[in-house]
Amino acid sequence: HVTDKAPPVRVANPDVPEVLARIAERMMAKEPADRFTNYDELLAALESARAERRELSGFRTRGIALAIDAVLLAVVGYFAAWWVIPVGLAYFVLCHHFFGQTMGKWLLGIRVEDPAGGLISWKAALIRFLVFAWGPLAWTVLAVVVYSLHHDERVAFRMANLSLSQLALPALYVALATAILVAYLAGFLLVAFHPRRLALHDILAGTEVRFKARPPAEQVVDAVKATTLTRRSR
Repeated sequence: HVTDKAPPVRVANPDVPEVLARIAERMMAKEPADRFTNYDELLAALESARAERRELSGFRTRGIALAIDAVLLAVVGYFAAWWVIPVGLAYFVLCHHFFGQTMGKWLLGIRVEDPAGGLISWKAALIRFLVFAWGPLAWTVLAVVVYSLHHDERVAFRMANLSLSQLALPALYVALATAILVAYLAGFLLVAFHPRRLALHDILAGTEVRFKARPPAEQVVDAVKATTLTRRSR
């Protein structure tokens, strides 16, 4: 076998992916010029041959992605005030329909898909956003109702002089806001317990969130580490 060419890998095992077979055969090439010149070239070939990740994304990754998106929208809200609401609607619906990813999801290497692994429809993207945002929308409606009913009233009181009847209405408003909060968070926490890691908006919209590629954020970290190690070695 020192001089003879090795038989094709797929002859020995047809189940080996063709791209991996080519890499193995190149590693076993008799002529040095036909092999990989260094480990970096080999690792690059293996990295490009790696199949896309299809694992379902968990609560932590999705939470970090959402936090990144929230920061971006907070910056928009600082300059655009109430215009952040239609901007947020357009941001999530358009990004999920056309790319399957917002900026946060792209950085974490996850994507919103339909069950077949494709991009989601306009309807699914809109339903997903409305269910995702129902909590803040419900709080907004509650705040508008409270303001419309009591904006002409002056609020001045002493705790010692308050009666139960006076506390009933504020307690009702607090209870409603708390109930909205608990129900809203429950829709997200469902990811941690659902067998397919689906949140409420995933279930109602018929979507899934999966890892699709190596996260760009992870690549940046690796690049920084490699640069640091290179400098230390010098």
